Amino acid sequence: MELKLKSISQAGINAAIAKAERYRYLNEPEEAESICRDILSVDPSHQLAQRILGLAITDQFTGGVKDRFAEAAAICNALADPYSRSYYTGILHERHAKAQLRAGRPAQAVAAEIE
Repeated sequence: MELKLKSISQAGINAAIAKAERYRYLNEPEEAESICRDILSVDPSHQLAQRILGLAITDQFTGGVKDRFAEAAAICNALADPYSRSYYTGILHERHAKAQLRAGRPAQAVAAEIE
């Protein structure tokens, strides 16, 4: 018996958004990321799914070289609203810097990277 994954329908997007938010609140960003990617495969311009996806990626920052800063930045830069772009880009930089500091990188190195 072959199992097939079902894609999210347009009608199911709101419920999927609620689940993605819930997974973020439960500190399960990988699950939230997966749900957002499913939503974006159906509706590539869904702004809330893009915002949650960007935040879910930043939730996974460890301060290491494998952090997906560039991917999260691209998601933030793709937001339609200029205020949202600025706001979420600010959160991205803040979370990136905090993760690097937690990983033991000196504050001067983190500040130089941001500039």
